[in-house]
Amino acid sequence: PPMAKQGEKEKKKFLSASSLSPPSLESISFLDVPSFRTPGIFPCSDCHDPEEDNPKPRVLKEEHQEIQLKHGQNMWCFHCHSFQERDKLKLASGEKIEFEKQELLCAQCHGKQFQDWLWGVHGKRRGQWTSPKVYYRCQYCHDPHQPQFPKITAKSPPPRPEEIQWRKDDKGK
Repeated sequence: PPMAKQGEKEKKKFLSASSLSPPSLESISFLDVPSFRTPGIFPCSDCHDPEEDNPKPRVLKEEHQEIQLKHGQNMWCFHCHSFQERDKLKLASGEKIEFEKQELLCAQCHGKQFQDWLWGVHGKRRGQWTSPKVYYRCQYCHDPHQPQFPKITAKSPPPRPEEIQWRKDDKGK
């Protein structure tokens, strides 16, 4: 029937129009939130000098002992931080990026979460349907050195109304 063919055309037209792409990073507004960076230790170059520092993985005994790396295979500072340019992060390609673009670093290993974050399925954003969205960066929720949330024990559900032992005063008598 001609109507069925028309319906198929409209369906194909809709499907091709609905193949939208997520927003580009350049078009995103970010909420300026406190990060997990310890206050007073950034910029790193205030204390670190690549000419004097040791790039070899080891247990830190003088500074940053409070940082416990529990982030998959990234078990050393310079898997993510640039050794030569201390105030930057380092992508797997070797490209240096600003700390303010950390989601690019996260996206290298966490691609699915990154795509979900761009679409607004993972993470937090603010805004209305018709107004610009404000995105929260990965570090707003995740400690980059230990990104997995700690395990919590579920509490028991509240009692059902029929299980509640009412006192006379509670029933208004």
